[in-house]
Amino acid sequence: MIMENEASNIIAESNKIEKNPPPFTFLEATIKIKSNNINLTHYNKNAETLSNLGKQKHLRYHHANSYTSRNQKIGVLIETLIRTSRYCTSHLGFQTAIGMILQEFHLLKYPPSLILNAFEKASRNENIDPKLFIKNRQFVTQTVKNFA
Repeated sequence: MIMENEASNIIAESNKIEKNPPPFTFLEATIKIKSNNINLTHYNKNAETLSNLGKQKHLRYHHANSYTSRNQKIGVLIETLIRTSRYCTSHLGFQTAIGMILQEFHLLKYPPSLILNAFEKASRNENIDPKLFIKNRQFVTQTVKNFA
C-alpha cells in the first residue's frame, strides 16, 4: 500500500510530462503505467543469470554457511519476502518474484525448513496483504520440497 501511494505521487508528476511513460525501475520495483493503471512488480537484478545460468551475478544475501546468526538469516529472508509483497500488485507477479527469491536462497544453501519458517513468519506480518501469502503457501511449500 505504501509503495502504491508513493508510486501514485511519482506517476502524477510523470504524467505531466508523458501520458504513458515506459516502464522504469525504482529501488526493487519495476513500475509500469498504462492508461492511469499502475502495475508494480519486483525487480531482481539477478533474474537473468538465475534463469539462464542458475547462479547469482550480484551477491545480495549471506550464504547459509556464513558466520551470521540463524536469526539474522531468517530476518533477511522475512524482510525480503515482505518487501517483495509490497512491490507486487498482482498474485502472478508475487508468485514469479518469490519463485526467484526461493531459487536464490536455495543456491545459497539455505535449508528448506529455514525458508518455510521465514515464509510463515512473513505471512503473519501486520503490514502486508495476507491474501498474497495465503494464495502462495502451497506454491512455496511445493517449490521448497522440490529443492530437497
